[in-house]
This record gives sequence, structure tokens and C-alpha cells, in this order.
Amino acid sequence: KLEIVDSRNLNPIGTPLPAHGGRIMDIATKGNLIATCGRLPAGSGYKAGLPLLDMFIRIFDVRTMRQLRPVTFKSGVVKLWFMPRFSSSLLLVAPNGRLNVADANDGSCDFMPFSHVHTASHITGGASSPTGEVMAYGDNDGVLSVMMDSENA
Repeated sequence: KLEIVDSRNLNPIGTPLPAHGGRIMDIATKGNLIATCGRLPAGSGYKAGLPLLDMFIRIFDVRTMRQLRPVTFKSGVVKLWFMPRFSSSLLLVAPNGRLNVADANDGSCDFMPFSHVHTASHITGGASSPTGEVMAYGDNDGVLSVMMDSENA
């Protein structure tokens, strides 16, 4: 569940919102939007010894305290973040290194991969520079892959 709290006194604001049946893998915020990706409940099945990923990326609007239309991504997402140069574009990272862009406002997802991180194991983390010119991804083997949009980034 997603619970919003007042940072001044740590009291909950509104009713907790259901997010994923299992644990939340990652959370991203931008403006009034919160996006989460997570796992299915334990016992729903396993792949490579891990509980299955939820194929829905949940999007919440904190102004109205409600869930917006979720983004569907069949293979599941392990990492996500809002792209710095766009107001509602989310970068989705699948465990196999596939990168896709989704629109958090309308739930649409570009099914052609934006890019692919070539790695021998699954992606476990990632980050972007504030300008979006540099993106880095880490995998389970400890390899760091860096992508830049120019040589001078």
C-alpha cells in the first residue's frame, strides 16, 4: 500500500492506497505524481527463484489521493524514474535490460524498446543525471553500464 504522511508530524494524510500485492521495488516522484513498480504476492509464482513482477506500474496523483490509469508492461519493471526533460514521461527498466518510455498521465507505453542495456545478469538499479544526459545501470554481477547522449556529457 502507498501511504502519504505529513512530514511535519508523520501523521497519515487520507486513506492508504493499494499499490502491489507484494513488495514495492521502486518509487519515483515528479510534481504531483508518484509511480511505483513491485512484485506480485508471495505464492503467485516464481521466475529464476524470485517472486513474479507485477505487470502494472501504478501511478498516483497526490492532489486527489487517487490512482490514475496504470501503465501495463508485461515483463514487469525493476526500476523506474521520471525523465528529467519531460513532464510525465517515465523510463521503465525491465530485469533483462530493456528500456521503455511510458506516459504517466494517460498510461500509454511505447512497446518498441527505447534502448537496451546489454548485461549478463538482471538489472538491479539505475539512475539518471538531473539533465537526463547520463544514465547508469547496475546489474546483479556488479557491472555498471553508463549511457550518454553525447561524448561531452
